[in-house]
Amino acid sequence: MPKRGRSHGKTKRILESRDESTVFEGAKGLMCIRGTKSTDELRSVLRDLSILTKPHSKTFMRRNLIRPFEDAEPVEFLSQKNGTGLFAVASHSKKRPFNLVFGRCFGGRLLDMVELGLTGVGSLSEAPTAGADMSAPAEEVEGEEGEEDEESEEAPAAAAAAAAAAGSSSTAVAESRGATPQIGMRPCMVFVGAGWETEPQFATLRNIFLDMFRGVPVRPGDGMLLTSFSWCICVTQASAETFHLRSYTIDLRRSGTKTPKVALRDMGFHMDATLRRYQPADAAMMKAATTIPAQARASRKKNMSKDAVGDTYGRVHMERQDFSTLKLRANRASKFDRRERRSGAAEEDEDAAAETAEAGSERAKRSRRADA
Repeated sequence: MPKRGRSHGKTKRILESRDESTVFEGAKGLMCIRGTKSTDELRSVLRDLSILTKPHSKTFMRRNLIRPFEDAEPVEFLSQKNGTGLFAVASHSKKRPFNLVFGRCFGGRLLDMVELGLTGVGSLSEAPTAGADMSAPAEEVEGEEGEEDEESEEAPAAAAAAAAAAGSSSTAVAESRGATPQIGMRPCMVFVGAGWETEPQFATLRNIFLDMFRGVPVRPGDGMLLTSFSWCICVTQASAETFHLRSYTIDLRRSGTKTPKVALRDMGFHMDATLRRYQPADAAMMKAATTIPAQARASRKKNMSKDAVGDTYGRVHMERQDFSTLKLRANRASKFDRRERRSGAAEEDEDAAAETAEAGSERAKRSRRADA
C-alpha cells in the first residue's frame, strides 16, 4: 500500500480563519453579477457601481443562472472563490422586471439580502437632466450562454417622473454634471427618513450601502482630511417601500473663513427603487460577523466622556485648597485693616495687663490680712 503523508490540518485552519473576524479588516469587495436576462438600464447600474467601488469590485457581465432567493449556493461559491463579501445581481423577467438584489456574505455563507425593483436610473455618462424611463417595458437582451453583451448605442430616454418627484433638480445643485470621483475616495453618506432606523428592510439596505461604499476602514485614532470627501450619496425614503438615491460631487470653495463653502454638483448616477423581497440575517451569524476583537477596540480613557453631539468632557480631581495660606494682593484697604487689627490687639494686651496687675494687688492684700 502506498504510504500516506501526515495531515497537518493546514487547509482546515485556513478555512476556520476565514470565519473569524480579523483585527483590522480591509475594504469589502463587491461582485456585480448579471443574470440570464437583463436590460441596458440594469447593465448601466452594474457598470456604475463597479466604477464607484473600484478597486474593490469585480464585474461578471456574462450570463449567469443565479437566483439568490431560490438557491444561494452559486453566490456563496463565487463569494468564497473571489474573496468578496458583497454582491449585486441584476435580472429582468415578466414577473419581476428590472430586478436588482443586494446582499452580503460572511465566511462563504449568505448573511442577508434585499431585493429591489428599479423604477428610474441614471448613469455617470449621462447629463443630470437625462435619465432612463423604467415605466415602459424594456426589450430583453438575448444572446448565447457565456458571450458578453454588446453595448447599446441608443440614447437614453427622457428623465422619469420619479426623478422629478425625488427633487433631484434642486436649486442648490449646480447645473453642470460633476466628474467621476477618483479611485479610493470614499463618499459622505446621507440617509433621510425615519425608516432607515426603524424598518428592518431599510436598516439592512443602509448597512449594505455603507459596507459597499466605505472603502478601507479608518482605524481608531486616525483622523481624516476634509478634502478626502470629494463626493456624497443621498438616499431618501419616499414612502414605506420606495426610496431615491442621488449622487453629487462636493466642491469646497473659498468663504473667507476657516470653514470652506460647500457646493454640490450632480454626478448623473441616480436610482429610484421599490423594496420587494427581504431575507434577514441569522442572529448567531450576525453576532459572529459583527464581533470586534479586543485589539481593534479604542482604549477607554478615564474621567472622559462624550455627549450625543460628540463634544468631549473631562473631569479633574483635585485636593481641597487651604485658603488661609492664599496670598492676596496688598492694597490700601488691607493696610488699614492691618493697622486696626494691630491697634485692637495692643488695647487688648493693655487691658489684659491691667487686669493681671489688679488681680495681683488683690492677692497681696488678702495675704497681708491673713498674716495680721
